[in-house]
Amino acid sequence: ISTKFSQAANAFKEKNYQASKDFLNDALFSDYRNTKVEILVNKFTKAGNDQKIQQAIRTLIRQINDAKIDEKGLRDGLDSIEEQIFDVFLQIPNSELSSLQISGFNDETKGKDY
Repeated sequence: ISTKFSQAANAFKEKNYQASKDFLNDALFSDYRNTKVEILVNKFTKAGNDQKIQQAIRTLIRQINDAKIDEKGLRDGLDSIEEQIFDVFLQIPNSELSSLQISGFNDETKGKDY
């Protein structure tokens, strides 16, 4: 999600607003909803957290559509959402986090003793 947020901010900075919205939509659907993060947030954190995160991302997309946000506003909004996600992840048991289906993630260090 963080990577997609950075890509969205960079696209916005380059005035590629459609790409910025596409990265945000991809973060929302591919990285948040389709990886089961949404289910874990609903199950293990207080009510409303999932809705707040999704609404915040959609609000940024809408503000880009309506040309009602500048780069600083977008970056501040993205930082705020990342903080929310980090905070809710702290409430989810580690045993549940391992069930996430994150594409491209390969935990090569799992079980290794350093």
